[in-house]
Amino acid sequence: MIYDKKTGDVQIIDKSKGKKKPIIRSHDDLDRERNLIKKELAKDNTLAADEDWAVKKATLVESFIKKHNVDPSKF
Repeated sequence: MIYDKKTGDVQIIDKSKGKKKPIIRSHDDLDRERNLIKKELAKDNTLAADEDWAVKKATLVESFIKKHNVDPSKF
């Protein structure tokens, strides 16, 4: 909620619109997220033999970057 002292207006902010994304602040956070991705990839053993392996890997990496708001050029 935002209150403007001059006008007396009150604005209510919808929290569902701006969900905070997790921020990776340390190597431990990065390792934890990498392990989650590895576990997700390990669930389906047939991916290594499939031709769409690169596509699946790219989508997982892309979703990780969007989810955690990570700048890929920093790695």
